[in-house]
Amino acid sequence: MQSLPGGEQDITLTPFGPCLRKRVRSTVNRPTLPFTSRDRSPKTISFGVNTEVGEIIVSFLANAFHLRWPNARLVIMEGRGSTLEEWVTHRHVDVAILDETSKLPELQLIPALRDKFGLIASVHSEIGEDVGPLSLRELGRLPLILPREQHWFRRRLDQIARRRGVQLFPALEVDGVAMITSLVRSDVGFSILPRSAVQTEVARAGLAFRPITQPSLTCNSSIAFHRSASGTFVATFAEMIRLAITTYALEGAWPTVKLITA
Repeated sequence: MQSLPGGEQDITLTPFGPCLRKRVRSTVNRPTLPFTSRDRSPKTISFGVNTEVGEIIVSFLANAFHLRWPNARLVIMEGRGSTLEEWVTHRHVDVAILDETSKLPELQLIPALRDKFGLIASVHSEIGEDVGPLSLRELGRLPLILPREQHWFRRRLDQIARRRGVQLFPALEVDGVAMITSLVRSDVGFSILPRSAVQTEVARAGLAFRPITQPSLTCNSSIAFHRSASGTFVATFAEMIRLAITTYALEGAWPTVKLITA
């Protein structure tokens, strides 16, 4: 595991462009990428990704994809949580970046990033005036805006809270990150989200982020595809995604996230 460069910054593709264009060309011709006779002429590759990671890497991937397969079509679908896992499991997409590592045996996983969850607050709230860590127990007295119980993170959070004897009080149940952050900015309540999901707004002082301790809450994202696609162009594209994530992470696109190396 390798720590990323410190400091906060806006998410932007601009500083990485010249460097990444060179890496795109070297990547698509790299002999170590999986390649078989079935890999020569894919018609379509579909890719599922959440907004926070997708808006960073899709430009890189689009260039790499069309350099490698100029006559093929790339389809990008935006999703989140268990939806992405379901898409790749049932072959609705060929490859997906999962918010959390899957335990399904039919999926081939490539470790990607480790992120920390924290309390999200309005900068105008008393809670948001401090940047120090909060314990999970302290969250039990706050009105929280959380995903519904079907969401993987909500299930995990509820399980951890029960083990610690903490009762959480969801004031609202909202699945979308954009809607959650909008409500938090308006002082409707507080939420718990990955740092990468709000790093731009935190850097601009639009939201406050306070790490959670006792216990620390983390999530490990991974690149996933169906095991039956191993050795095909799908595995090749998964390797392109891994390189894109690695490149942007080392360039500082996610300053507070750690890169997981196999």
